[in-house]
Amino acid sequence: MTRGDLIAGTDRLLGDCLRQERLLAGHGRKALARALGISEKRLEDYESGRKRISPAAMVGASEALGVPLSLLFYGDSSGGAEATSGEDEAPPRIAVRRPLGLIRRPAFAGLALFLQLWRSSRGRLPSDIGDFVARTGLLHRTVFVRRPTRSSRLIVEHVGAGIEMFKPCESLLLVGRDIDELTDRDYGAWVAGAYARTLAGERPALASIRARIRIAPDRVIEGRYERFLLPWAGAAGERFVLCISLTRSSRILAPAEAAQ
Repeated sequence: MTRGDLIAGTDRLLGDCLRQERLLAGHGRKALARALGISEKRLEDYESGRKRISPAAMVGASEALGVPLSLLFYGDSSGGAEATSGEDEAPPRIAVRRPLGLIRRPAFAGLALFLQLWRSSRGRLPSDIGDFVARTGLLHRTVFVRRPTRSSRLIVEHVGAGIEMFKPCESLLLVGRDIDELTDRDYGAWVAGAYARTLAGERPALASIRARIRIAPDRVIEGRYERFLLPWAGAAGERFVLCISLTRSSRILAPAEAAQ
């Protein structure tokens, strides 16, 4: 690889990180370009890697998007199904993978304890996992699912009461059912796919999420959250996924917004 190839690859990586952070923040290209005082075409060139992003533009983008400058270097270089390179407006759902090292930051308080447990147990589900989660104070932010032996089902064992996308009654009714049996079936299938990939990879996964979720026929919630997934091996071939969801923002959309 030549020096020119390396520089071009870095420009594309930074541009893709900028695009993904813009989509996570729910900003269209026009809005961010206006905030930066540049044309939409210039922003599109930045995001595609056709033009190099100046340090001043990176700082301005981090301020406009309300994220630390460092996050513009932590995008998912593979893109993602909901974040293709030609996107202008934010899609209904986007997940951007993050390096596990981020959980050492104060904003991810408590997650490092889970990773330590996972590593010390070598991915085997401890018998006292429920007590452990309760001691961390994150039980209300936790979803726990089980995949039976020789099955592809992901059966809900626990849904935390603090997860905004569920009504209290729905949290209870979902226990014993498949994770994709949510009010918003498309979102449920999307979540189930992430859980299944985590089990297949047998590795923890941290991602920043922005999603619109239909919580009732006439109500849509838009939220941004961090999702930490841990795969566990149980007895007799059963597998489990522990999900911790840390909400960063959420709001109920007005009918006109929800219809877009």
